[in-house]
Amino acid sequence: MRLLVTALVVAAAAARLDAQTVAAQPLPPRPYVLFGPGLFRVEQEGVLYDQPVSGAQSRFGISAGGGVAFPVGPLAAFAEARVHNVFADGGSARLYPIVVGVQF
Repeated sequence: MRLLVTALVVAAAAARLDAQTVAAQPLPPRPYVLFGPGLFRVEQEGVLYDQPVSGAQSRFGISAGGGVAFPVGPLAAFAEARVHNVFADGGSARLYPIVVGVQF
């Protein structure tokens, strides 16, 4: 019995709390690191014996990465790269998201 996976979707949520002070002069770019455990929802779709099958489950994983935050007027912009390692039966899946955003 073999399952052919034609689509794999992993959804992850992350929260970051950042305490910053407002200064009268511009702040230099500020690098940071990220690390921690996570809970990932893994959805699978495929074909088994010519019949469509699908399923979803939650899996634990770890995340690590780094980024840089820098001032843009009254806001702060950031860019970061991460690696998510999701543990699964018989192996693991890795994702490499790159995120760019604005903090206000």
